[in-house]
Amino acid sequence: MRGIKAVCGIGAACLIWLLVSNLVGWAGRKTSRLPARARVLELVRSTAWGKSATEIPATLVDMGILRYVPYSSYSSGDFEINVYGDPAAPCCVEIGMAKNNRFAFTAKVGCLDAMGALLEDEDDRQFLGELKTKEDKRVRDGLTFEITPPTAEDAYGGWWISIYYERQLDKSRATPAEIKEITEPAVPRPPAANLDQPPVARTDPTRSQFVDSYSGYSFTEGRKTGPVYVREYYRKDGTYVRAHTRSR
Repeated sequence: MRGIKAVCGIGAACLIWLLVSNLVGWAGRKTSRLPARARVLELVRSTAWGKSATEIPATLVDMGILRYVPYSSYSSGDFEINVYGDPAAPCCVEIGMAKNNRFAFTAKVGCLDAMGALLEDEDDRQFLGELKTKEDKRVRDGLTFEITPPTAEDAYGGWWISIYYERQLDKSRATPAEIKEITEPAVPRPPAANLDQPPVARTDPTRSQFVDSYSGYSFTEGRKTGPVYVREYYRKDGTYVRAHTRSR
């Protein structure tokens, strides 16, 4: 009888161990397949076309599937790279191409190759290569792969390849209070009149000093107006917070 109890005890212990192992393995497979913002920028700058990638104003997007999702934006020549959501765990990464280059098939293939370099999963890379460059949208294991043409309302005149977790987008949208916290106006309020001081000339009165601190503008015309996200923000306990120091 004791022997039977011992065998049963060992069997129960083995069963528990197998269940725990499977749960751990399942959790490991559920980790994000998109790299963090810092890793995206590192990989982009390691390419021939992305060596000069510099940060540009990330104008608030108020339409389409990416509406109100905070992001950081980088430009390198005719290319633009955007990373959305929590910088440490993005919900979307996209690469866009300038309007004057949008019909160049080789440039589109270059964008796809660059995006492929950001993906660690070989099956994801193969899936990406099957997309139609004109316009396409496919889903693989919860991850959406989409090519948006310049004619789309939310394309702002550019051609885009986006990879995102659609279920995470709604959870990643900033509330009105958060948007107020992590954006700056592109057009500042005019300073109070001071008769003792002469007026200060500006090269472009429609831009704020915050926007002037960037190296350039987005190539997409529609994103040149409206509030812009601050350079450094992070997400703490599900809330977007403005960082008080710059790490880049």
